[in-house]
Order: sequence, then structure tokens, then C-alpha cells
Amino acid sequence: MPAKSSPFPGARSASSARRRAVLQVDTAATTWGPVFLHTVHGLAVGSVAWATLPYFVAALAARMGAAATRACLGGPRTISLGALIAAAALALLVASPSGPVAVAAFALLGLGVGVIAPLSFTAAARLAGGPGADRARLDAVVARFNQFNYAGALIGAVMTGLVGSGNLRIGFAVPMVLILGILPLARQFATT
Repeated sequence: MPAKSSPFPGARSASSARRRAVLQVDTAATTWGPVFLHTVHGLAVGSVAWATLPYFVAALAARMGAAATRACLGGPRTISLGALIAAAALALLVASPSGPVAVAAFALLGLGVGVIAPLSFTAAARLAGGPGADRARLDAVVARFNQFNYAGALIGAVMTGLVGSGNLRIGFAVPMVLILGILPLARQFATT
């Protein structure tokens, strides 16, 4: 039986690794962010939504501006800048002296990872053959690519919690390191 061709010719591992890293950070922020604000900074349980609201608002703004940013800086620079902003935000979060600083770090984190996600899907579509690709192939590639979302979501939420079970500052160091793994992959997507 002949081997099937990869739906991500030449860049499957880089593209999926990039998307997994983003989802690891995303689920770490949304799953453990409120717990971080409550246990580390003593915010009342009713106030911990402030961990995710600024994150999601900033991520939405970044996603809406991703195409313009990419047009200005190019795909690799945009992705690298997003990863560096996210890593800096996580470093700020880990070292945050107060709840308001931690909330600002979550917002900054949303800006950083928010540009990476849409460019990752653009890369998947391009790898499927671009706008002229067979619709079934494009659907299959994007669906397979999206499967990596679940792996990243599980890893991000679980690893942050396991590593940070005694101290969530240490737990959030995990996604800080993981997001930097995007940097060497960014240049492989020069046309995204």
C-alpha cells in the first residue's frame, strides 16, 4: 500500500508545533489565570475573571490586526514579535508583585499570542495549496491542523497545573519557555 502524502508538505512539524505552543499558552492563561490571581495575589473569587477578560479582549484586538501587522512586518517577524511579547508577558506574570500587574501581564499575553493563531491557520491553508486548492484537501488539512489545538490545550492546562501545584508562579514558567519554541520556526512561514 503506498504511503499517503502529508497534508503539511515540508512544514507539518513546524506548523503544528507553533499552533500547539499557542494553545498551551492560551489554555494555561484561561485555566489557571483566575486561580493565579486568587492564590498568588489574594483577589476575591468574584474578581478573578479579570485574569481572562483582558486576555481575551487583547487577543481579539491582536487577531483583528494580525493581517495588517503581517503586511507591515512580514509573517516571520510578526510571529516572532508575538512570541517575544508573550514570553515577556509571562515573565512579568511570574514576577508580578500585585494583582493589577498580573492583570496587565495577562492583557499583554493576549496581544502576543493573539497574532500567532490566525497566521497559523493561514499557513495551514497555504500548505494545502492556497486559494486554488481542492476544497476537500483544504478542509482535510485545516481539520488535521486543528487537531493539534486539542493536544496543545491539554498540555498547556495540565502541565501548568502539575508543575505549579505548589506555586503557580513556577507553573506559568512552563508556557513562558514553550512559547519561545516558536522563534526558530517562524522563518519557515515567510509567506504567511
